[in-house]
Amino acid sequence: MIRIIKIVLILNCSIIIGQNKSLDWADYHYMNYNFNKAIKLYEKTIDSLSIDQERNLAFSYMNLNLNSKASSKFRSISDNEKAGVVDYLTFAQLLPIESKLSKEYREKAKRLRVHQNEITENDSIVYKSRFYNSSTTNLNLFPNSTENDEFGAILIPYLSSPNDHFNDENQIQFYYVNSNKNPNEKNKKFKRIKSESSVYNLAIGVIDTLNGTVIRDQLFPPSINSVLQEGPVIYSKDLKKLLITRSIEEMDSNEKYQLNIYQVNYPLPYDQTLQPVFEIKGDYSNMHPSYDYKNQWLYFSSDRPGGYGGMDLYRVRFNQDGIIGNIQNMGIDINTEYDEVFPFIYNEDVLFYSSNQKLGLGKLDPFMANRLIENRWSIEPLGAPFSSEDDDFAFYLDSKTKLGFISSNRKGGAGKDDNYYFVSKPEIKGLEDHYTFGSDTLVKSFDGVLKNDEFLMLSEDPLNSLVKKEVFLYQTPNNGTVNIQANGSFWYLPKGPEIKRDTFSYYLESSYSKTKPINVYLERKESKNIIPQIDIEYIFRPIYFEFDSADVWKKYIDRIDEVIDALKLYPKMEVKVKAFTDRRGKKEYNLKLSKRRSNSIVSYIKARIQNSNRVTGDGYGESLVKIKDMMIEVSEQEHQLERRVEFEINNLQ
Repeated sequence: MIRIIKIVLILNCSIIIGQNKSLDWADYHYMNYNFNKAIKLYEKTIDSLSIDQERNLAFSYMNLNLNSKASSKFRSISDNEKAGVVDYLTFAQLLPIESKLSKEYREKAKRLRVHQNEITENDSIVYKSRFYNSSTTNLNLFPNSTENDEFGAILIPYLSSPNDHFNDENQIQFYYVNSNKNPNEKNKKFKRIKSESSVYNLAIGVIDTLNGTVIRDQLFPPSINSVLQEGPVIYSKDLKKLLITRSIEEMDSNEKYQLNIYQVNYPLPYDQTLQPVFEIKGDYSNMHPSYDYKNQWLYFSSDRPGGYGGMDLYRVRFNQDGIIGNIQNMGIDINTEYDEVFPFIYNEDVLFYSSNQKLGLGKLDPFMANRLIENRWSIEPLGAPFSSEDDDFAFYLDSKTKLGFISSNRKGGAGKDDNYYFVSKPEIKGLEDHYTFGSDTLVKSFDGVLKNDEFLMLSEDPLNSLVKKEVFLYQTPNNGTVNIQANGSFWYLPKGPEIKRDTFSYYLESSYSKTKPINVYLERKESKNIIPQIDIEYIFRPIYFEFDSADVWKKYIDRIDEVIDALKLYPKMEVKVKAFTDRRGKKEYNLKLSKRRSNSIVSYIKARIQNSNRVTGDGYGESLVKIKDMMIEVSEQEHQLERRVEFEINNLQ
């Protein structure tokens, strides 16, 4: 199965309130993986579909292995002037790989940047203003900043020696690059991008994030800080290595000191000699190493031949034995004719880096890249406060503490290049909204927020997309019931036909902030003798399982109890428990495992209701797995989403 794209390209969330209810329900079923129902409703209103809804229909076909229909639909989408890279690649994947048409559309995708059809040079000011002055994150100048250069700070995953003990969780150890003006070291040369600084050394410090003080600050030993230029540095806990950017001792043919990446075992014996990671075969540099979060890939910047111009980002497989396989250019979406430098991998699908391309606010600006299909990327500038009119680079963000670093030579600093730190605690917001309803009771929302809030949340701080958000009921309605679904939608059911209006409130919460109560106003459409019915089948929140297990996690018991409550409230309701597995293991075993998962939940429900024959179940193994190609690398999170049970509800009255 071709990978479903996990971004907003698939689904347009800006659906106006007066949109056809059938399409609302179609979008809703698509978001909840109920592709059969989504297809029926999309096909009923085929002439009214937006291009995003046409994509939803095409992906629904694909998920049900209706590849002929999917191919036909993507062919139609690809002829639309709004079609982009994802459309071309998906269409090409549905065709025989050697077919003329498949090659044609792969070539189209290869020549097109992901945002080329959405952003032109004339639109760049509008695009960059989306994030400009919109972030709630504050940058703090490192307290050890001097008139010299300090840049490239990174967090140390654990303490460097047994003697380093810090009892305070707010005390964070870090590495960074430090410069000085020692006249005895005038032979030092360094080409970062363009810098007048002459001496770079590696330093280690400890910062107290609570009161903003650096309680230790010292240079690495001479075995690391040689007469050459050092920095920046990256550390790998798993590989137990330090990777350091260092200048090459001899000039190249253009009388320049190029840079290369060197490695040394860590924890040190400090008398080790640094070994080059790459063999330099020309007048170019390799610099700014960064591991991916699994320590499988080494990312770096280089101006080696064959790139798109200036410095490009590359990656290569890397382990204890060194480089594995070929060096890969990160591609047309990320690399431009300008300089792309200082890569940082947040997770397998998010990459941060800096570039001096025109979409930024100044010189070097930080960008965030989100992985799409076939290693294509969606790019967006971070904007203020991370961007300024000057150079902003070496972005770093720890996934656990949300402590981040960025370097900049912006005005107001202590010297030239300065380290800044921040704690990403995005503010989340919501808006009150008004809805009318008839016999159907779906209140549309997306990603834990109401539709009108989605732009607010994501545009206030781009780092919001990396923070888990949840939606909760604050006040229940007086005249009906509300359930919150996995995609953030509200399912409202009025108690009786005489109810004309109702109100409930909700709040949004992340690890760092919580909104005030947000009201949702509901008003019944004026009609005589309206009987509240839901004639559309509905799927409750899914339940997920651990690998190779049919035991229900305690944290999901409340979801099963919601189904039980509904069965008690509606004596004619029928529930089918549909269980699935991920793609690992043999198909026969997975089918049996899915049936055990279904049976465990069916047994739990039947023991707690009357007329238990209303509850049935079945297992479908890996039949609806989205990524069936075993050659495609799949994260544990993606596997987890496949190990699920869904509830199909019928005869709700």
